[in-house]
Amino acid sequence: MQRGRKYYVLSNAHVLSIAHGGARPAMGRKGDKVLYPGPADGGRLPDDWAAVLADIVPFKAGGTFLNRVDAALAEINRDRLDDLDFALYGVSGPPEMIAPQRGMTVIKRGRTTGDTEGVVQDINFRAVIDYDAVGPVGFLDQVLCTPHTKPGDSGSLVVAKESGKIVGLHFAGASGAASSIRSKLWSRRSMSNSSSRDGDTAKKSERQAWRRNRKRNRPAINMPKP
Repeated sequence: MQRGRKYYVLSNAHVLSIAHGGARPAMGRKGDKVLYPGPADGGRLPDDWAAVLADIVPFKAGGTFLNRVDAALAEINRDRLDDLDFALYGVSGPPEMIAPQRGMTVIKRGRTTGDTEGVVQDINFRAVIDYDAVGPVGFLDQVLCTPHTKPGDSGSLVVAKESGKIVGLHFAGASGAASSIRSKLWSRRSMSNSSSRDGDTAKKSERQAWRRNRKRNRPAINMPKP
């Protein structure tokens, strides 16, 4: 997405803000440098510095079902803009969001499995995910799909195949990766681990940003190459 003249990448909090470089995993802080490619793919400082952690939706740890999203934003290093793919796989026209429905076919482009599709099985799924450096985190109101992801696909934008509208953000697998789990992105409330106001104003600003950036060949929401 874009705020003023700055560009940001949307991904999972556990992708952008959990650092594994030390003796033990630790949660990152705003201002931490983000690498692309990531450390698991050989990324190292200073050559692979791609962004700076700008915002994190904090987890409510403990295993109770209090969380709705695993998400964070990183401000892209302007020197790396030309190295990133600004296309949104499967999105038609200005980025818009849609509520998931059971039986909906969804598609995603991921680091590990590339371009795949699945079918929504549940739109009110609950799960407890055990994160490094955080412990058990309980999620409610999640979307469960047939398996079409593997480890390393976290942070992939999930899109409704028929409409080309954004459904969610992939972040986990269930029962040994027998299913794929993603957080809903269709309302402001779904992008927070606390209550908030309606997201109509945010959606309007995203559409306006997309129209401004269409002339620059840069969309309002960005994802790095898989």
